[in-house]
Amino acid sequence: MPRDVTPKVRGITPRWALPADDYVTSLAWSPAGDILVVGDASGALRAVEGARGAVHWKIDAHAGGVLCAEVSSQGMLATAVQDGRATLRSLASGRELAV
Repeated sequence: MPRDVTPKVRGITPRWALPADDYVTSLAWSPAGDILVVGDASGALRAVEGARGAVHWKIDAHAGGVLCAEVSSQGMLATAVQDGRATLRSLASGRELAV
């Protein structure tokens, strides 16, 4: 039986939980605060609706773990990863725009 890993913090009620493929290594909010990008040690990226936890997209983006992510006001997602690459993606779709 899976154990409950929902954080227990007095005064804070979790709204949702997101299972990840590996350890979460980076988080980045969109400037509007509506989308949370989650990167993990397996190289996967997810764009999650902040209010409900619905996953907009998930991609296995990199061979190495995601080290950092940042979202621009123009709707771009920049990532740097352990394989030495930096990428620029569309926040709306996750599509790679530049390496």
